[in-house]
Amino acid sequence: MNKTITPSILPQIFSDELKIEQKSLPLYNVTFVGHVDAGKSTTATRILYDSGCIDSHLLDQYAKEAATYNKESFKFAFFFDRQKEERKRGITIDINHAEWATKNRYFTIIDAPGHRDFIKNMIVGASQADLIVLVVDSKKGLLEAVQTEEHAILARASGISSVVVALTKIDTIPSEIREATVKERIEECKALLQRSGYMQENIIYVPIDSWNGVNIIHQDKNPEVIPWYNGPTLIEALDTIPLEEPDKNLPFRLSIENVCTRIGGTSCVLTGKIMSGSVRPLDEVIIKPSNVKGIVRSIQMHHKELKYAVAGCNVGIDVKNVKEEDLERGSVLCHLNDRPVKGVSEFTLEKAVIRKHPSEICVGHNLIVHFQTGTVCCSVKSIKNVIEISTKKQTPGDCKSIKPGSIGDLVLVPEKPIAVETKEAHPRNSKIVLRDSGQTIGWGSIKSVILSKFEV
Repeated sequence: MNKTITPSILPQIFSDELKIEQKSLPLYNVTFVGHVDAGKSTTATRILYDSGCIDSHLLDQYAKEAATYNKESFKFAFFFDRQKEERKRGITIDINHAEWATKNRYFTIIDAPGHRDFIKNMIVGASQADLIVLVVDSKKGLLEAVQTEEHAILARASGISSVVVALTKIDTIPSEIREATVKERIEECKALLQRSGYMQENIIYVPIDSWNGVNIIHQDKNPEVIPWYNGPTLIEALDTIPLEEPDKNLPFRLSIENVCTRIGGTSCVLTGKIMSGSVRPLDEVIIKPSNVKGIVRSIQMHHKELKYAVAGCNVGIDVKNVKEEDLERGSVLCHLNDRPVKGVSEFTLEKAVIRKHPSEICVGHNLIVHFQTGTVCCSVKSIKNVIEISTKKQTPGDCKSIKPGSIGDLVLVPEKPIAVETKEAHPRNSKIVLRDSGQTIGWGSIKSVILSKFEV
């Protein structure tokens, strides 16, 4: 088996700042998204297994446990589905991470839930991604996969522009119609992704059989399955798809995903992806919007201690003088003296897209707003400059409401201060997802903000 570069490269990446350019691979997060039971966890695990990152005896253990639940086909999925409830129900509930490297890139793989009941966790996984693998059951297609389009939209609303579409379970399609079916699925996905705002030059379509490892690493494994296919393998697609590079001029930002208190209570470990900038032990930091100050004691990534970490790293940072009650998911860790983000009590979305809604959004309406890893309830203070997309009809100035299929400027007031920024100040930390009535209704970027009264 030809192995990719093993993750043991990680300690060397950050061990010598002077040689980082020669030693490091570019760092990216890839999140696996799609409808429930499309094969996300199985595909993500198969990549690791075929790359030599998972021992076969571990899969044997998963196979035995899966058999006790009468879910023999879930042995690969159990690597990411680590909770007892996930394994018993056969669905992903929370996001989980693993490290992996190709020839040219170092990845943190994020496995996100597909079930609509856990869409909040999926949004957190999307917010941490640099690209997504959109997993589609090639036999069923998109007709029943209602979450597929929502996941694609959520990823695009979070700022992701690159997609690898993994057309799974091709072995379940009769061989005589397999090529035609795959071509049909690709056309379906093209239409969906175009509606969601993606450019076709940033999309790669790859037919695979995750269970048997067809077209994951090697095209020559079971060549009779897809003899007509001459495109890249899944790993080649991930290694070559165009990706945006982080802006090195932006200050340090980490949107906190989880918090846990060290034994003894003298510090907290904050986990999340570094959106921009860099951090190292002994740095003075501040957490927004709570304004709690602390000192970085140590940094870990995938259980390995780092001397410093940069944008793209999914890390755990041990911060001294911080208590768990001062923090929550969505808080942002910044350097104390380098342009820390401010707490915001009001913000304006410019040309927010309202995709769907049971009726219409009116002034005074309450919406659920997702921003990076955080969630908050917001009241619509005002609506302005509405344009109906299909008819191009414009209503300038103040409006009482905005209907689905329109864009407009929305002024939103969160129920508590949040740490977000304008698109000009920090493009990624300006992305907003709007949800209501259990569905994603729109998205936008922040044009302007009003600071919280707690800011100086």
